[in-house]
Amino acid sequence: MSGRSIRAACNTLALVLLVSAPALAQRAVAKPRKPPKDRGFIAFNAGVQTLAATFSDNFSYPVNAEDATVQAQYRLKTPLLIDGSAGVHLWKKTVGVMLAVSHTSGSTGSAIVAQIPHPFFDNQDREVSGEADFLERAETAVHVDLYYLKTSGKLRALVMGGASWFNVEQQLVTAVSVQETYPYDTAAYRDVTTERVKASAPGANIAADVSWMFSRSAGAGVLVRYAKGAVRLNAADGHNVSTDAGGLQVGGGLRIKF
Repeated sequence: MSGRSIRAACNTLALVLLVSAPALAQRAVAKPRKPPKDRGFIAFNAGVQTLAATFSDNFSYPVNAEDATVQAQYRLKTPLLIDGSAGVHLWKKTVGVMLAVSHTSGSTGSAIVAQIPHPFFDNQDREVSGEADFLERAETAVHVDLYYLKTSGKLRALVMGGASWFNVEQQLVTAVSVQETYPYDTAAYRDVTTERVKASAPGANIAADVSWMFSRSAGAGVLVRYAKGAVRLNAADGHNVSTDAGGLQVGGGLRIKF
């Protein structure tokens, strides 16, 4: 290789180094990526609500110029739960306030025992009994809580508690229909007449949530909440029924930091 070629190659190498040096220096002093912001969270859950209490109803209504009396014992079946919440940190990313809305829907069964007056003779009630199934029930609750958040790597644990407001819709038995034939000394249970009744009342809740963040801003978690209130359902015929709202809620789903 001639001297002229060697000088040309050296000049080219020097030019490349001169052009790339500022870029390399800028990359070397580039600021590190900022960690994602952690101002609060959003959570979505699906699950069930358990430990719902039973309740009873005793009422009467006119039949054959007398009063029929009914005893209804309601059994709440385990309903499905959907839940959504959002929280905002107030102090050192550990203490904050959150708002949650939970909704359950399902059905109740009711054991019916009724005394039905005789169509011809006074004070000769006929007893009938049976089951009323698939009586609809739905609960919507709003929870306003203070929480404490503890983090360890990707693991996040929340404990929270506060006030709740329940809205309950329940299908109530209002009358019993029977099968009977002459001379009407006996009767058999056939069906019930129902009415859908709504009521609201305050309550309280405590809860815990444990989640694992599988990325900088998203993860999955498990929620356990116990919420309770008491509502008074007012049927159109004038009789009232008291029932508990809430129960033990267990669910899991998505967690998002923002």
